Amino acid sequence: MEFTDVRVNPDQPVILIRSFNLAAEIASPLTAPTIQIKSGGDLVRATEEKIGFVSVDTRFQPLVGNMEGKVQFHHERLGDLGRLYYYAPEPFYFQSGIGGPILVWRIRNGMEVWASLRCLAKNLRIEGELEGVPWNSMLTALEDSEGQADLTVAAQGRLDDPTFDLHDRLLSELEWAIKERAAAAGARIPTGRIFFGLESPEPSDDEEDETDETEP
Repeated sequence: MEFTDVRVNPDQPVILIRSFNLAAEIASPLTAPTIQIKSGGDLVRATEEKIGFVSVDTRFQPLVGNMEGKVQFHHERLGDLGRLYYYAPEPFYFQSGIGGPILVWRIRNGMEVWASLRCLAKNLRIEGELEGVPWNSMLTALEDSEGQADLTVAAQGRLDDPTFDLHDRLLSELEWAIKERAAAAGARIPTGRIFFGLESPEPSDDEEDETDETEP
């Protein structure tokens, strides 16, 4: 099964998925039947050159309202994405780099949601600045001696809470982590928002620590 964007222009790389696989398995004990769905495929350029992969693994227990899953995206040429992300006060453009996000999530009893976002990147460079602070000055402050940056954040809440938005909360936690680590490395950081979203709360000592679930 293959997906192709009909607007492909070899001079303007886009994300294409080849060799997309989908598998489903149903385990059916009487108490809580479980449905597991796995899918994924290779990311390629218009020239068929492989540049990464995407994978999705989800499990459902519909009778008890439990769901969990893991989504991973890895790209070898992040510069191809250009202006990918618009959810920010000022536009920014990917210049180069390798990596991508890993999202682990779960829902219990149909209401309680928890998610962890791990961002892995190597030699990531972004054009643009915030309040006069270049993105790249913050990015280099996040990297180790080999150019690898690794940030993990988590958020939790309830789906019946009208003030809770998982997307915004994860972005706010990611913003907090970027600023905290960059400042600790001596980099100048913007005082305003990096991403639009909810205000990021101070991490509490009793916050549930499950970030290890993001290990690929």
